[in-house]
Amino acid sequence: MSNDTTLLFGLAGVRVERVVLLPGGIREVHVQTADEGASGCPSCGVLSSSMKGKVATAPRDIPYGTGPIEVVWHKRRWRCREVLCERQSFTETTGELPSGARTTRRLRQAIAVAVGGREPGGQ
Repeated sequence: MSNDTTLLFGLAGVRVERVVLLPGGIREVHVQTADEGASGCPSCGVLSSSMKGKVATAPRDIPYGTGPIEVVWHKRRWRCREVLCERQSFTETTGELPSGARTTRRLRQAIAVAVGGREPGGQ
């Protein structure tokens, strides 16, 4: 997939690998983590070079254009090899998609604006 697709999709911290058109006009957008710093242990901060495996999650995102989209985030699970760290493994995260997130940050912001009429944290 071209870098232009990643720019068009505009979700910080990930790059678009491919887009699949599903029945009913749903576009399935497959992304991977773009930031190499995402392999840092959230507990101790040490960068890992020991990949444990791969997982896929499906965070909800804002609609794009006239049709719905489904995001499939292919991310890596890392081992923390720091002796003093209690965490044994972790998955990649980004600012838009923190650990355990089921929705993107931009979707949560859009919902806050729609419900409250203003940006989160605003007066």
